[in-house]
Amino acid sequence: MPAINHPFQPLFALLRADEFEVYVVGGAVRDWLQGTCPKDVDMVTNEPLSTLYERIEGAALIATKVPLLHFKRDVSVDVSQWEGTNIVSHLRQRDFTMNAMAIDVSGNVIDPLDGKRALEQKTIQLASLKSLYADPVRILRAFRFRSASGFIISVQTMKAIHTEKYKLRDVAKERIGLEMRKIITSSNAEAVLNELNHEHVLPYILPEYTKTSALSFYGVKEEWERWLLLSDQWKVDMTPVFRKWGLATSDVHAYHMRHRLMQGVRTHAPSKRDIYTYGVHVHLQVDRLVSVVDEQFTSREEQIKQLGNLIPIETRMDLLLQPKELLTHFQRTPGRWLGHMMERLESEVVEGTLKNDKQTLWQRAKELDDED
Repeated sequence: MPAINHPFQPLFALLRADEFEVYVVGGAVRDWLQGTCPKDVDMVTNEPLSTLYERIEGAALIATKVPLLHFKRDVSVDVSQWEGTNIVSHLRQRDFTMNAMAIDVSGNVIDPLDGKRALEQKTIQLASLKSLYADPVRILRAFRFRSASGFIISVQTMKAIHTEKYKLRDVAKERIGLEMRKIITSSNAEAVLNELNHEHVLPYILPEYTKTSALSFYGVKEEWERWLLLSDQWKVDMTPVFRKWGLATSDVHAYHMRHRLMQGVRTHAPSKRDIYTYGVHVHLQVDRLVSVVDEQFTSREEQIKQLGNLIPIETRMDLLLQPKELLTHFQRTPGRWLGHMMERLESEVVEGTLKNDKQTLWQRAKELDDED
């Protein structure tokens, strides 16, 4: 293929050293050949990243599975050392032929696997029959790219997917989680997930899943709302899955609360205690989602807002009598008695049977102490 005009010359000028080679590879080459200017650029070199790090201002070394040197100029750039003995052997180890092309400093396109033809034919073709065995996560990427681009997955590649999909069970759960979150936040998430469903890939990602009907997000774009809709339609509690994926505890808790509430709102009207426990915002969010999914459900939006306005506190910290004061007054050490007393005071204030003022709270605290 003859040399081409490209926008990568400033990056070559920055990275090039006389005794080393450097190339732009992967998606940036693919996008440029399709007429799209890439926002992220992957480059490979045979120069040690440690010496490159010393030369590139503002660069950071990232200790991922494949070590990277990351920096930003007009675009975001990741540089790695190539795998294999030369650039061609490196390209042969990549995922798909359309991503197995490189551009050198002179603008020459190196295309040992005929990736340009795959682009022209809009076909996702494995770079090697060992590609999925080497990294089963590439299965998910194939479906994600198919839905985003409209490309077809070649017969050979689909056959390999069905042969190797069981190996997804052995992939680090954090990597699966990262790829699934990319999928569910994408503009074509429904299509990708339904394709994974249709091709029987999901059971190797979500063990709790059992094949069911097509998924719809009803135009919802927020990530956590999409997970809730997936859970609701496919009857999967993602709480243990998220833990395995290594999500932050606060994120897992936020999902779990909403998932549990989504199951409950269909069977009973909200109470003050419910509103206080989950919060008005969460209640309204879940109420809206259930209204979208279930045509038989009658929204309780106004009732939720009215109950929320009747609750005088948002958290226990809003009580005008705090544990430290009780410990000082009763001259006791902390224990179950203190937790029990605070729970009673909090509950009665929320239900409206006790005013949140100091004198009233003290009087009630003394009554509770006498009861014990």
